[in-house]
Amino acid sequence: MSPSLRDVVAAGVRRLPTDRREAVERRLFVRELRAAGDLVPFLPEERQAGLLVGPTNTAGQGFLWARAVEAHLAGVAARSVTLQRPGGVDRFSYPADVRLPLALRPGRAAWRDGVLARFSHVLLETGYSPTAMTTAVADGAEIAAYRAAGVAPAVVLHGSEIRDPVRHAELYPTSPYRSAVTVDDDALDRIRAAQRLLEVEDLPIFVSTPDLLDLAPGATLLPVVVDVEGFGAPHTVPALGHQRPIVVHAPSNPALKGTAVIEPELERLDAAGRITYRRLEGVVHEQMPEFVAGADIVVDQILLGAVGALAAEAMAAGRLVVGHVHERVRSRLDGELPVIDATPETFAEVMEEILRDRDRFTEVAATGPSWARTHHDGRASAAALAPFLGVAETWSGR
Repeated sequence: MSPSLRDVVAAGVRRLPTDRREAVERRLFVRELRAAGDLVPFLPEERQAGLLVGPTNTAGQGFLWARAVEAHLAGVAARSVTLQRPGGVDRFSYPADVRLPLALRPGRAAWRDGVLARFSHVLLETGYSPTAMTTAVADGAEIAAYRAAGVAPAVVLHGSEIRDPVRHAELYPTSPYRSAVTVDDDALDRIRAAQRLLEVEDLPIFVSTPDLLDLAPGATLLPVVVDVEGFGAPHTVPALGHQRPIVVHAPSNPALKGTAVIEPELERLDAAGRITYRRLEGVVHEQMPEFVAGADIVVDQILLGAVGALAAEAMAAGRLVVGHVHERVRSRLDGELPVIDATPETFAEVMEEILRDRDRFTEVAATGPSWARTHHDGRASAAALAPFLGVAETWSGR
């Protein structure tokens, strides 16, 4: 589709210096200003803090973190925002409080002004500013602008935007950055920009998985949140209860997951009639509980040494999770993480062991829902954010 004249003009205006650009946008794009301003969410008048999380909503976490702080922190109102590119919403259909169309970017000043007037705190997902309407990592000047407006900023990092390939390869023997994955110059620039945010004075930094504490020294773990009840409700058959176990692998990024090793082994076991292998791709989020609950085993990743959202969802559903979680990462977690460790060298052996000793591994899977409730139902995430939001204690109300 050819761009409209309005799009061409907007693109030209974006190249102007910031002050001049905003003055021109306010004069030429009244319609976009009004529409963007109308999207600023209202908050309850009686509140101690108002938090805006965005603008990436990675794996739906922005929305879930917002719900967690509202459920478990007294006096806090929270909303999530995600940028909506031309052509529709994200392909996984994660819920969000506000979908901010990039077509309204010429009206970003009204969106920014409204956010600064209504919210007291912002959580910059991936280091992107939720008021800038751009997928560029914020810099120190933008952080200073929030503070000058009386809004407290913090950053949450999900993974690839801070996962320095050289450092990761040094720390993790199975790192995909040792051989299978290369990082282009644009991605490296974003990583360097995110690293510069770590140096901004008194800027709270959160990471969504414990492995990232290696790459963001001094950060605080902000655990991923999953719908523990939703993922737990559908399953009726205990893990490994099917005569021919159903094994699921969801290679959202095959090179990082280790799919080149995982899939041939699962296909071999399937061909031998010992398992049923299901590869999940492009499943919308609301359908994931059904797909996960239908599995006996969920194979996550065998390279990164981490544990993320899919593993947490599978544990909530009482499924047996297989994935590589480095001992350094396990040591940071309270309790015994019920994820069966496997690396590229051991994956085939681990699968054979599981199939030989179903009863033992069924018991391991049965501890997953308790782990998920303790670590991923939102309470731990709210507690992590409480000091940043100036709230002393969590509560259990919903």
